[in-house]
Amino acid sequence: MKRTRRDFIKKGLISTAGVSIIPNLIKPDIKGYNPLGRQNKIIHRTLGNTGISVPIVGMGMYDNTSLLPHAHEIGLTFILSSGDYRYGNAERRIGDFVRSKPRESFVVVTGFDPRKFLDNRTLKFRKNATSDVIIKFAEESLDRLKLEYIDIYNICNLASKDAVLYEPFLQAVGELKRSGKIRFVGAATHQNEPLVLRTAADSNVYDVVMTAYNFRKENREDIKRAISYASGKGLGIIAMKTQAGVYWDKDRKKMINMKAALKWVLQNENVHTSVPAFSNTDELDEGFSVMEDLTLTPSELRDLKIVDEKSDEGLYCQQCRKCMDQCPGSPDIPALMRCYMYAYGYRNVAKAKDTLSSLNLNEISCQNCETCAVKCTMGFDIKKKVLDIIRINDIPEEFLS
Repeated sequence: MKRTRRDFIKKGLISTAGVSIIPNLIKPDIKGYNPLGRQNKIIHRTLGNTGISVPIVGMGMYDNTSLLPHAHEIGLTFILSSGDYRYGNAERRIGDFVRSKPRESFVVVTGFDPRKFLDNRTLKFRKNATSDVIIKFAEESLDRLKLEYIDIYNICNLASKDAVLYEPFLQAVGELKRSGKIRFVGAATHQNEPLVLRTAADSNVYDVVMTAYNFRKENREDIKRAISYASGKGLGIIAMKTQAGVYWDKDRKKMINMKAALKWVLQNENVHTSVPAFSNTDELDEGFSVMEDLTLTPSELRDLKIVDEKSDEGLYCQQCRKCMDQCPGSPDIPALMRCYMYAYGYRNVAKAKDTLSSLNLNEISCQNCETCAVKCTMGFDIKKKVLDIIRINDIPEEFLS
């Protein structure tokens, strides 16, 4: 008798979800961890039903791993990376540092970007996305980290119900949990955030959702409601893209108020932690300092320009995907716009190039179009931005190492 997806989730994965209790009984917690006993204020929230208490400000780690000693000193214990970052070198460096400290002093989050197994039109996985794929990637991450276990393992770039509930991957994370290689399972999304949050919450599989959430999201109220729903179901909520592109302009003359942007996100108590990408100790200290007072001042509210719903200022793409049906060439425009933001907003050309490389684009159709048919909801000149950002393909990799 052929099993349906509903049967699979009920029979196979409810038991898998139950396994998540076991690692909590045998692994240490970091509640209130402050290694040097410093007096800086640290607000902790519990990451859903995982039981892990984490600072509300964590850190995304791409090529900024040199900040780990300072992060540890001030009490920043939640660090996020990915097996795809800098060809695995980010994980290697994180592992080197974490192994030199008490394991309970950090929550280590990493993940797998399955973009090359996704159809960028339907947002469904192709047949070559087998359970062995994710097991292999997770074991490679463990090998690079050289840790006994990964606290949270994310399946990234999920943007459809089919992708969130893709059975081969759910089987794989269940196996990884049972073996003790990962403690908890996360879903990460840049797009269709409310759908992903609700689907993950109802799945009886995921423990955590990492979602794009910031003051510039036009669907921020929908995301807020979905975050509340998922949190109410016991999921831990991690906010990413909290700084909304960092700058209002490509020339980096008008910086978004970083503290205000982060405060805006963290005022939502259903957001348990956040993972801004700090590039130096001053930025890290500034981000951590929001915990002194999460109240947004009138000046900060003005800085965020929230009332201007349709402003074409800024580098942050809404990832609404309305452009996709307008372009006959089928490039992944939302991902290309993220590359643009990484390069010009985050000032991280390496991340922009890595993301561009992951798209496996043989040719950009914009190069052959005389007139761009895409009408971006943010007013972006899509063709101009695409032709600008693809120039990074010509930068030798050794210049970015």
